Amino acid sequence: MFATSMKFRFSLRALFILTAVFAGFCYYWIVMPGAMAKRFVNAINREDYQSADDLIRSTNDRVLTQWQDKYWGFRSDAAFLPWSFAQFLCGRREVQLHVTYFFLDEHHDIETQLAATSFGMQSPGQSISNNAMMIDRDEPTTLKR
Repeated sequence: MFATSMKFRFSLRALFILTAVFAGFCYYWIVMPGAMAKRFVNAINREDYQSADDLIRSTNDRVLTQWQDKYWGFRSDAAFLPWSFAQFLCGRREVQLHVTYFFLDEHHDIETQLAATSFGMQSPGQSISNNAMMIDRDEPTTLKR
């Protein structure tokens, strides 16, 4: 008859497979988002907007190259946000993108956050804030009586 209690046997092959799976998961979940964010920040800071656009997953959000060609005085910079436990759990790395440009007689200042994942940069998590200031606007005059 069959024995009801099975004895655990150590297997070096099983340990190797489990270690390889765990290392692959850590690489995919922790290292890849950080590497993707670093590539994006480096591309923005050296003003290689085509490479930065190629890292963004959604084709509708690839606007940096268009903005550089269209707007006068286009400048941008990107920086890593502090790594949090929530980012670790979700397998992403947050990047802050700051863009300024002139359009007609307005100065636009846009600041947004993007999440880097193993597959690329996600769309901005927050809606883009646009702080426009008029440059050639006359100040209102007050009449004195």
